[in-house]
Amino acid sequence: MRARALLVPGLAAALLVSSSLGSCSCGGEPKEAPGAAPVDLRTDRRLVELLAPCANNAFYDRDLSDPVPVLVEKLERGRPDPMKRAKQELGDQGEAAFPALAHFFQRSYADQMRSPYLENAVDALAFNATDVSHELLLEASLHPQESVRSKALDGLRRHARAEDFERLAPRLLTETVELRRQIVSTLWTMDPARMEELVLGWLDTGERRELLGQALPPLAESKRETTAARCAALFGRFEPVLAAPLVACAANAGDANALAALRDVREPTCDDPIVAEHIHWALELQSE
Repeated sequence: MRARALLVPGLAAALLVSSSLGSCSCGGEPKEAPGAAPVDLRTDRRLVELLAPCANNAFYDRDLSDPVPVLVEKLERGRPDPMKRAKQELGDQGEAAFPALAHFFQRSYADQMRSPYLENAVDALAFNATDVSHELLLEASLHPQESVRSKALDGLRRHARAEDFERLAPRLLTETVELRRQIVSTLWTMDPARMEELVLGWLDTGERRELLGQALPPLAESKRETTAARCAALFGRFEPVLAAPLVACAANAGDANALAALRDVREPTCDDPIVAEHIHWALELQSE
């Protein structure tokens, strides 16, 4: 810091002298454009930061034997790249990240003005695979702000646990459409067998049609005989885009009707790359 304080005035003076010499003719007379005001290099945006007073001109004497407090501080004051690394490192710290990370989370949770810092904390929790982190992610998934809940769902999907299925499934009735779709993906990761039963129930009753675009594609990869049988009974009731994963599941199990349906299937206009992928997969299955 002290070296910078000595260097900056000298750099500014050198630039000023260079500018002055550059504006002189060979005869020593100044050569300026008529009416042109002299340029103040101190206002140049490239030099403003160099010329700014240094907040701390002492040596760096912070205790770094425990990096966690420094990493947590980055969640509030760090620039983008250091903050990103701090989130990952707090995840790598495991249990050692607590209680400091938990205190930061709780301090930011109740203060709406600190919601950006809370989102940073949730990002860090998503990298941390401990039980403490998991409980805090569940708490964050109930936060009043949607963006915080969305980040918490990302973390819960990263470290999915089957026991959370019952806690999250009822939220399909209360959340916004976007978060309901996100919950569907998270539930598939948490407990595929239970999610198969839930989605097949929706197909039977005609419920949750707005979620079928996210809910149906994973059925194509099911190896359960009961799921394949139900898909075989249901695929004829739906348009090709929705029926494709059901046909693929049933055909994979050797269902004759599903294999026959594949002979006439043509890829529909579909913006969902996952559904289109399953249509291609089903066609490849027929060729085998």
